[in-house]
Amino acid sequence: MVYLIMAFGGFFVFFWGLALLFASKTKGERSLGIPAFWIAVFGAVTGFGGLKFSESAANPESLVKDKYMSLGQNEGDKLETVQDIIGVTPIDMKSLDEEELKAYDLTANQIVMPREITGRLAPGVFEAERQDSEVAIEIFPGIEDYEADTGASKRNARNNTFKDNVTMPVLGSSAELDEKKKQGHGLVGLQIRIFVPDEEKTNALREERKDAADKAKAEAKEAEEKGRRVEEFIQGPLQPIAVQGKEWFITEGEHWTYEDDMTAAQAAEALAKAIDALPEFSAKYELDEDALIPNSNLTVKTQYCLAESTECPDGQINSLSGDAGNALRVQVMTGENDAVRVGTKTNGSVQSFFGGADEVQLVFWEESEPFLDEDFNTTRRLFVAGFLRKGLVAVGQNGLEIEQEPLRPEKEDS
Repeated sequence: MVYLIMAFGGFFVFFWGLALLFASKTKGERSLGIPAFWIAVFGAVTGFGGLKFSESAANPESLVKDKYMSLGQNEGDKLETVQDIIGVTPIDMKSLDEEELKAYDLTANQIVMPREITGRLAPGVFEAERQDSEVAIEIFPGIEDYEADTGASKRNARNNTFKDNVTMPVLGSSAELDEKKKQGHGLVGLQIRIFVPDEEKTNALREERKDAADKAKAEAKEAEEKGRRVEEFIQGPLQPIAVQGKEWFITEGEHWTYEDDMTAAQAAEALAKAIDALPEFSAKYELDEDALIPNSNLTVKTQYCLAESTECPDGQINSLSGDAGNALRVQVMTGENDAVRVGTKTNGSVQSFFGGADEVQLVFWEESEPFLDEDFNTTRRLFVAGFLRKGLVAVGQNGLEIEQEPLRPEKEDS
C-alpha cells in the first residue's frame, strides 16, 4: 500500500512541477500559486508515504503468509512456541467488553475450528479448563450403624439379616454371596476393578459366548429328542476384556483392610486412601448426613499428573485425563452387594466414568492497516490458534488470501 501512496503522490508532484515550470516560462497573465499549492499537497502525500515506508521497514508486519503457513508444521506445539513463531503478543481477550468481543466471532470472520474446541465454548468465551471424569462409590451403613447395642460387626461375621426380604449389610461379612445368596453383602474380600475396555476383544468374546450358548442349546434339543437328559448350560456374566496396561484392582485385605467395628464412613475413608494411592486416580469421601439413608459418598476421579509436581512434565501427564477418562469403566468384581453402590447400581455391573472434558483455548493475534504489503492489502489481519490439552491442533485466519489452509482438522465446525 505504501508504494501506491508514494507513486500516487510522486506522479502528481511531477505533474504540477511541470505545470509550475511551464507557467513560469509563460508571458502574460499567469498564476504560480495554484501549481505551487498542489505541489505542496502532493508533496505531503509523498512524504507521508515515505514516512510510513520508513516505519514499516523498521517494523515489518508479523502476521504474514509465510509465518501462518509454517504453523501447519507445528501441530502439538505449546502456546509459547507458537507465539515465538508469530512474534506478536496475543490479544488479552479478558480485557475486552461484550461489544468488543463481537469483532472476534469465528463465524463473522469466516474462521473454522474443530468441534472438540468450539463445542465447549459459549459465545464470547475463548477458553475452558480441563474437567476430569469421575464415578461415585457409596458404602451403605451396616447393621452396626443402626443397632450398636447388639455389637458391632466383626471381621468374617455372618449376615443373619435376611428377614422379610430385607437385607441389612453386615460390613464385616463376606463381599461375595454364597450359593444360596444368603450370606454376603459385606466388605471383606471386596474387589473393585477400574479399567478401559478393549472393545474389539470384548466383542469377539461376546460372539464366542453366543456361539457356545447356541451350540449348547442345539445339543440340549438333540438330547431331548433322543430322550437323554443333559445338564443345564449356565454362563456367568460377561466380563469385559481390558486394554493391556489399563486395568487396576483395589482389593480389601491387600490394598486396604476392614477392621473390626468399622463404620461405613471409616470403611469409605480407607477405600478412598487405597484408590488415591494409585498415580492415575484421586479419591475422596464425605459422609452424606442429609441422605434419607445415611451413607458415605466416595468420589473417584482421574488424576491429571502421574507425578507429584506443580508443573506437570509432558511425559507425566495421565493419558486418561480430560475427555479420555470417559472411556474408563468400574465394577465390583465380587458381584452383587447391597453394601456397595457403584454409579447407580449395587448388582456388580459395569459402570462408566463420566464428565471428562479436555482443556481448550482459542488465542487471537491481530494487526490492523498494514502499509508495507506486497499485495497492497490494507485490511485487518487476524490469526487464531486452537489449542487442545495445551497443544496446537488448528489455525485459522482472516485478511490473507490463502488457497489452502494449514493444519485444518478433518471434522470442522464453526
